[in-house]
Amino acid sequence: MASPADYRFCPCCGGKLAPRVLKEGEPFRLVCAACGFIFYIDPKVAACTICMVDGGIVLARRGIEPELGKWVFPGGFVDRGEAVTAAAVRETQEEVNLKVTLLGILDAYSFPGSDIVVIVYAADVVGGTPKACDECQEVRTFAPEALPWDELAFPSTRAALRDADLTHAQLLVSRGQTPEAHLRLDAMLAAQPEHLGALLLKARLLLEARRDHDALGLLDRAVSAWPRSAQAIDARARCLHALGRDEEALAHGRQALALLGEGDNFRHAGSVYLTMIWCLRELRRYREALEVAEEGLRRTPDAVLAQWASQVEEDIVRAERERC
Repeated sequence: MASPADYRFCPCCGGKLAPRVLKEGEPFRLVCAACGFIFYIDPKVAACTICMVDGGIVLARRGIEPELGKWVFPGGFVDRGEAVTAAAVRETQEEVNLKVTLLGILDAYSFPGSDIVVIVYAADVVGGTPKACDECQEVRTFAPEALPWDELAFPSTRAALRDADLTHAQLLVSRGQTPEAHLRLDAMLAAQPEHLGALLLKARLLLEARRDHDALGLLDRAVSAWPRSAQAIDARARCLHALGRDEEALAHGRQALALLGEGDNFRHAGSVYLTMIWCLRELRRYREALEVAEEGLRRTPDAVLAQWASQVEEDIVRAERERC
């Protein structure tokens, strides 16, 4: 079947479609030369789930092209007028014979050059037994540490399963199952030694357990593997702060600030500014701390930063009284 980008005739009048730029900076649109109809080529949306049976992640081996014979979690295209959540539940039952309830969205995945947006949910199985549909060769469950990474279909499958592994560890932490979370993170890092999320979460757990030097070792690995990640650099700064090495932590903070304009670094801006405020307060450099807080609030309005700005103002007043 032809791609929409290859369509040649107008669905309204049968006139010839031709690519035109309608607005500067926008991509080419297909426009009918006869009636002026604009054929917008919108992406397709797929809804998928990651669910577990007896501790294993449910995957189906594809029985059709593309990616024939490779593994993927259950999912498929959202029908016109259908809720994305309903599509995720429906496709899971159709493809692997499992009834599920959705726990929450894991993420949405899109890639340059692809015309598909994949929305993936974490799900609980509430009925059924795994069974392949007509479009699948087989259905199996895989332990998280035994996923067939080299045989997975599509970039979105690999990306979501990596995220799901980390989400599983975070869920264990939220339930107070810290030893189990450490085991999950260790398995992740054995398979992917530079997994940033796993390095940062394990370091955080070690810091909470007062194993500061062990945490610093992991964060050294994170910064070495991800030297342009403001999140990794900020995490190392916080560890240095916990060790009382605030001047070093400040240097890391400034390095992280310089990277906020790159990639998705800016979403960590509030954390970076907060770390610097803590370090400057510890060094009793309150006016510098206030300047940092005010700069942070100008760049990213944040309730926590605002609270710390007020706290620093109180620090300044108290310090002036002490001098008197």
